[in-house]
Amino acid sequence: MARARVAEILQRKKLISHEQYEQARRQARGAGDQAIVHSLVELGLISHEDMVDVLAEQLAVPRIELSDDNVDPQVSHLLPEDLLRRHNVFPFSIENDTISLALAPPVDMSVIDEVELTTGYNVEPFLAAENEIRLALNQHFNPQHRTRQTIIDMHVEEQIPLETGELIIDDMLAAVESPPVVRLVVDIIDGAINERASDIHLEPQENALRVRYRIDGVLHDVMQIPSHVEASVISRIKILSNMNITEKRVPQDGHITIKKGSREYDIRAATYLTINGEKVVMRILSKENMLISLEGLGLEGRDLTVIKDLIERPNGMILVTGPTGCGETTTLYSILSRINNQTENIVTIEDPVEYKLPGINQSQVNQGAGITFATGLRSILRQDPNIIMVGEIRDSETARIANQASITGHLVFSTLHTSNASNAITRLVEMGVQDYLLAASLIGVVAQRLIRKICPYCKEPYKVDVRTLFRDFGVKSEKRGKATLFRGRGCKFCSFTGYYGRIGVFEVMRVTETIQEMVFEGRGAGDIRQAAIKEGMSTLRHASFRKVVEGITTFEEVRKAVFISID
Repeated sequence: MARARVAEILQRKKLISHEQYEQARRQARGAGDQAIVHSLVELGLISHEDMVDVLAEQLAVPRIELSDDNVDPQVSHLLPEDLLRRHNVFPFSIENDTISLALAPPVDMSVIDEVELTTGYNVEPFLAAENEIRLALNQHFNPQHRTRQTIIDMHVEEQIPLETGELIIDDMLAAVESPPVVRLVVDIIDGAINERASDIHLEPQENALRVRYRIDGVLHDVMQIPSHVEASVISRIKILSNMNITEKRVPQDGHITIKKGSREYDIRAATYLTINGEKVVMRILSKENMLISLEGLGLEGRDLTVIKDLIERPNGMILVTGPTGCGETTTLYSILSRINNQTENIVTIEDPVEYKLPGINQSQVNQGAGITFATGLRSILRQDPNIIMVGEIRDSETARIANQASITGHLVFSTLHTSNASNAITRLVEMGVQDYLLAASLIGVVAQRLIRKICPYCKEPYKVDVRTLFRDFGVKSEKRGKATLFRGRGCKFCSFTGYYGRIGVFEVMRVTETIQEMVFEGRGAGDIRQAAIKEGMSTLRHASFRKVVEGITTFEEVRKAVFISID
């Protein structure tokens, strides 16, 4: 059978054990060989490269590594970009009447018929890594190149303001609906999606509009748009986001939904007036990126076991903490997806709803209608809920209601901005939650950060003094000699940053009887933290240390993204 052959290939290559294969098979729920191999990647048991090699052997399809040497740049334009991106394929050469086509897992062989019908050529399939195909597509269908050409071709006359400072409305509407402006905005958004950006920043400078993408948590300059086009570009985005294009002084929020290939993206846009003009930030939310398994988030070992245990409790309060942008909402969505079933009434109040979860009753904060986290939570309690998710505890009223809900038989999830797990207790007490009530309700706290991963394509080893390494992390050790760590030297796949993608590091504190007593007694966060460590909690520092030693990230990235405190 084909499935047994996949298992044989994996074990012959000594990539996994039989137990690990069974774990992946259970997660894939018998959906087929490709789904099993994808589960192995999600669980972190094999790399993407291993996945491509295994599937190439199993499918009897040649493996290809796309490079400048084996790619004919003219061939890619024989097919529409939309078709190539929708199926994640790339044609790289032609010989006689046969076109060579690189496909990425999961492989859909029906695309071969579509390519043959479109081009009139026979197709010879090859298997390539998804990142290689994406890079090839980005290089040969580069939105930034199109954007620069669009700017050159544009002949949008500079808008002349009236004495009041307002633009002439008829002229403004004509400008923002002109094909070059429409194409320019589309290319900016399209380029951001292709580059895996989480945010687009359009920042007015003295002489130009600067465009930057946030990729893996770091901002990168992309282009400069001439100042005479600035008003039209900003107004076009405001129209797409259902904002008032005549209002500049007051910050506005809007929303855009777009489809690119088979994927759907939600874009949250926000404006803010600076001394040089209106600044716009657009956050890109991909539905695929919002639903990640707990294992895929980076949770493992004891931390994963504790979280799985906590979320099975019938009642209590579980908090996810960290600074803005560290992935707390993604973690909560992963948890809700895991526990979602037809026997539970799960209700949320969010600001805003970042992703619609099937089968879950989601609601949104609406300040204009008087719906805050606190008022929304009160209404939810009258909806016979089993499980409640509060997007964020921002004030004392929300804190007290959430605490009371967890005591009265509900399982409550929420986020809080604190530096570590134990500080969440201090923060809730400061918000007015009584010590004895908090001790009775809080069952667990998860502190987390996001760190960049070393690029797998340019990852290289280097030696470091063991004592220096341990000292920098505050880890006591008598070991001596050299340790092998890894770093990315920079390549075309990671835009020469040395990093590609991000993963979470976690500090999971279970509220045990000992910690309950300490909370009841009003003990400080430091004492509670030390007690949690004695009971097995791994701190953010130690979690980061493991990721460095395992070759997942670098010490420089950890030092930047995670505050390393010496306990």
